[in-house]
This record gives sequence, C-alpha cells and structure tokens, in this order.
Amino acid sequence: MNNYALIKNGKVINTAIWDGVDIDFGEGVNAIVIPEGSQVSAGYVYLKGSFFPPEPSPEELEEQQKNKLQYNLNSKISFIEMATQKIAVWQTKLLIGRKLTPEEENKLNAWLDYIDSLESIEANTIENINWPREPE
Repeated sequence: MNNYALIKNGKVINTAIWDGVDIDFGEGVNAIVIPEGSQVSAGYVYLKGSFFPPEPSPEELEEQQKNKLQYNLNSKISFIEMATQKIAVWQTKLLIGRKLTPEEENKLNAWLDYIDSLESIEANTIENINWPREPE
C-alpha cells in the first residue's frame, strides 16, 4: 500500500492509500505515488515529476505577512529582554560601587554591543532579518 496523489490537469484533486491494483479514478485522472515523507494534499500542483504547494490566496498571504511582521517585532523584544537579563548582575555590581573583574567587564561590553546591534535593527518588516549572534 502506498500513498497516491490523484492528479487531473496538473493539480492534485485528492489523495488515497492504494495497493496499485487497477481502479478507474475517472477520466483524465492519474495516480502518482507520493514520495515517502512528503506532505501532499488537494490543491497541490504536480509539474515535471514534483509536487508544489498551491499559491496562497490573497487573504492567506496577508495573514502570513502579518504573522511574519509580528514574529520580527516579538523576536527583537525577546532578544533585548534576554540580553538585559544577562547583564543585570554586572549592572547591579556597578550601581552599588563594586568593581568588575576584567572578564566580567569584557562580557558586559560584549552584551552591551549585542544590545546596541539589536536596537539598530528595523524589525517593522516582513523580510527575513539576519539577527546578530549572541556573545559567548
């Protein structure tokens, strides 16, 4: 038994688990084995031996863009909050007049540079953002 895509005019009209024994799926319908691990469903396009997801509707595209924008904005906030938590102990030491070790000072500066990098990013976009790497 294999998973098959039922294709008509280059589009998947349905999927079926089938043993391959002759069945008439209807005029102009071809059964193509779906590759192992592939996710194919009605609406997919079959072209030159490959399956492609359908183009999103204008509503779906708008929703995807809205989600991407929100993801970028939330990611920036999350990264800055995480970095701020990382430096809290060092900031507290400095506020009460304690000295930092050279290693602590280097780490603090690296994290402050990271926060500066994050703050310079315009996250109000649907484009993929190349986020800076966290300091080590």
